[in-house]
Amino acid sequence: MRSLLLVLLMTAAVFPQQKDAASSLAAEERAFSAAADSFGINRSFVMFLDEQCVMFNPHPVNGMQLYRTRPESKAHLSWYPAFVEVAASGDLGLSTGPWQYRIAKGDTPVAYGYYVSVWKKRADGVWKVIFDNGIGYPKHLHRSEPEKFSILPSPASRITPAMTSRAMMDAERAFVNVRRSRGAAAAVGEYGDEDVRVYRTDAFPAVNKEQSRSLLRSAEQGMRYTPFDSVIAASGDLGYVYGIAVSPAKDSASYVRIWRYRSGWKLAADVLDPFRRP
Repeated sequence: MRSLLLVLLMTAAVFPQQKDAASSLAAEERAFSAAADSFGINRSFVMFLDEQCVMFNPHPVNGMQLYRTRPESKAHLSWYPAFVEVAASGDLGLSTGPWQYRIAKGDTPVAYGYYVSVWKKRADGVWKVIFDNGIGYPKHLHRSEPEKFSILPSPASRITPAMTSRAMMDAERAFVNVRRSRGAAAAVGEYGDEDVRVYRTDAFPAVNKEQSRSLLRSAEQGMRYTPFDSVIAASGDLGYVYGIAVSPAKDSASYVRIWRYRSGWKLAADVLDPFRRP
C-alpha cells in the first residue's frame, strides 16, 4: 500500500493535474478570435502565434514570419473552439472548431471550414499556437458541434519507452503501411481511437471511427507521405506529425496527424488539405 502511495505521489509531482488546462486553452482560443475581430487577422496572429509556429502556404512555413510580413486587409475571420484536448502535463493541446471568412467585417460569410491548431504552453505559462492548419467546405455543410473540453488522465507511472516520440513515429509508420496496403478506412479502423476526428476538404469533419471510415472508404488510394517533423508533450500522451502527401497523380497535400497514448498510440485526428490549384 505504501509503495503504491509513493508511486502516486511521485506521478503527481512529475505531472501535476492541470484541472483548468483545457478551459484555459479554450479561453485563449476565444481571445485569439476576439483579437482578430478587433485588430484584424494579421495583428491577431502575430499576437497569438509562437515564434516557431508552423503553417502551410502551401509548403510548411514559419507562421510568425508569414503574418509579420503580410499586408493587412479588411478581410474578417471568425472562429471558436468546439473540441479541446490537453496533455496530462498541461503543456500541449489540440483545439479545433468552425471558422467563417468575410471579405470585410459585417459582410455575409463567403467561406466556411474547420481549423485544427496545436497550442504549446511556454515556460512563463502563456499558451501560444505552435501549429495551425484546417480545411474548407461549402456553406450548406456548416453546422454547430457541441463543445467538449478535456484533459488526458495522468499516467499511472513515469513515462515508459512506449510513450516517446520514437514510439509515436513507429505507430505513424505502421498506420501509413496499413493505408498503403489496405486503404485509409482500414487504417483508421485499426489505429483510430473511438472518437477519432478526420478532416477532409469539402466535407464536415467526421468525429468518430464509424464516420471516419465512411468518409475515407473510397478515397486516397496510393498516397505517399513524407513527414517533416513531430512534437510530443512532456507527459508522453499527446503528439503530432506533419508533412506533405503526394497522390499517384502527383497532386500534393499538407497533412497532420494527432496521436494520443491510451495503453498504446491511437489516432486522435487526421487532416489532409490538398494544395490549391493555380
